[in-house]
Amino acid sequence: MLTLHRISLDTSTIYQPALGAPRTLSKEKFYSKCDLHEEWVKSDSQCGQQLSIFYTVLPGIDISSRNLMGARLELCDLRFSNFTKTNISNAWIYGTDIGGATFNNTEALGTEFISSHCEQAKFVSANLRAACFIYAKLDNALFYKSDLSKSDFERSELYSAEFRANDISGATLTPAFGLNYDLVTESIIDLKTKLPNGFIGTDNMGKRFRVINGAIKYE
Repeated sequence: MLTLHRISLDTSTIYQPALGAPRTLSKEKFYSKCDLHEEWVKSDSQCGQQLSIFYTVLPGIDISSRNLMGARLELCDLRFSNFTKTNISNAWIYGTDIGGATFNNTEALGTEFISSHCEQAKFVSANLRAACFIYAKLDNALFYKSDLSKSDFERSELYSAEFRANDISGATLTPAFGLNYDLVTESIIDLKTKLPNGFIGTDNMGKRFRVINGAIKYE
């Protein structure tokens, strides 16, 4: 069940003075575009139309249980939206505000969240393998029991972001800003996981490790 939020569009993070006011789109029109995209995916791009939304305000929308593989959402306001059980693998989500959004059991294999606002977003039991969060803002975000293997958080903001019981083997979490050592717990790691120098943590087996000169060393 979605929690309703009072959203001020005047403070939207997507606002670009050079582009003027963001576009608006009715839910009905958006869902119609989603239907066409699902047809496009199912037909291997022979029918329907790829979903491509640019500089549009659609906060709090329910996008659950959809197949939006390869969709393009650029500079959109999707705060507090619901992506539960939706497939957004290989989607391009650039500069988009998904703060407070819910990604429960979401398929996001190889999805690019570059420069997006993901503050307070919740990724629970999500497949984020090889996802890209470069330059994303993830303050107070939650990653729980998700596959983050080979994902890239380079130069993202991770202040108070919580990583709990995830697979971060081969993931890149450095250089990033604000990563709290105490909030990366019980996670699967391997020798290819990139964490900040000096990082001290405990993996999913309870083994303590330290990062020295970029290498993970078990104590």
